[in-house]
Amino acid sequence: MKDLFDGFDNDFSEKPLRERRPGGSFDAISEGIGTVVSAAADCYKTRETEKTRRAEIRSGADERIARLRAQQDSFCKYTEEVFAERRHVIDRAFDSLDKALGQRNENAARDILSFANGVYHKSPLSGMRGIGYNRDEPDDDF
Repeated sequence: MKDLFDGFDNDFSEKPLRERRPGGSFDAISEGIGTVVSAAADCYKTRETEKTRRAEIRSGADERIARLRAQQDSFCKYTEEVFAERRHVIDRAFDSLDKALGQRNENAARDILSFANGVYHKSPLSGMRGIGYNRDEPDDDF
């Protein structure tokens, strides 16, 4: 009777079990599993790093939003005060103008009109520089 394995170079009976497994040697399979485990560990490490980075970005965004809200509050308070003061100064100037005209004092009327003209032409926002705003901060992208 002919042996079933005649004509083959492989002698399965003498090879160790790890070399008889189909699909590659034990070392290749072991190396493949090691590669998968290493990739999974790298993936987990990257995921944790990115999670930390996202938390830092959110924290930085919260800080910038808080700073912008503080700047907004400063701006609103400043403009309210400046426009209230401006309104008061102009009202007083017109009261004085009415008084000067009632007394027929041309020089006083001219001086008051010149003063009112100066108030009108001066920007109420010119004194705002530096109010709650610091361009020296490197994080600002504005």
